[in-house]
Amino acid sequence: MRPPDREELTIRFGCGFIAGLLFAGCLWLRNSFATGYWVFAFGPAIALLFGFVAMRKGDQFWEELGGWFKR
Repeated sequence: MRPPDREELTIRFGCGFIAGLLFAGCLWLRNSFATGYWVFAFGPAIALLFGFVAMRKGDQFWEELGGWFKR
């Protein structure tokens, strides 16, 4: 199996980043009445974390994330 090229890594990071933003947004909507402002501090950090993990792990990240949501 060939290592991923720069374009594939960029796509992986972008998709993970968007998924992280959506995840942080869902957390914010769920808890917005109690502690709504934390998302402005931790939302970008969650998005970056999702982006880097998706870039490094590839399809394994998405399979594990999907399994986590099925629980």
